[in-house]
Amino acid sequence: MNHVRQELILNFIERHNVVTIKQLQQLGKSVPGDVSVMGINDIGMSRYAQTPLATMGVDADEVCRVVFEILQNKLKNPYYKEMQKIQIKNELIIRQSIRRLEKE
Repeated sequence: MNHVRQELILNFIERHNVVTIKQLQQLGKSVPGDVSVMGINDIGMSRYAQTPLATMGVDADEVCRVVFEILQNKLKNPYYKEMQKIQIKNELIIRQSIRRLEKE
């Protein structure tokens, strides 16, 4: 039987990462030694957690502006093209909850 090794847990709700890390520790796993944990949004608690959390910093104001613009266009024109490629600036914030992966 092949076993898959969990390398990274990515939680979109960053406060869940604190619970995830505690549960991993209760299972005898270390973060980031055995498993890396990462979030999205860079909320305040991320940098102050027992194990500071790596995260993807997203500009929430820009996300809201873009969504508002799409909704305005949709209200003005029901045939407005909903599917489009939108790029929003983000930043990878590396902290102690992730480790560099090596090729096996």
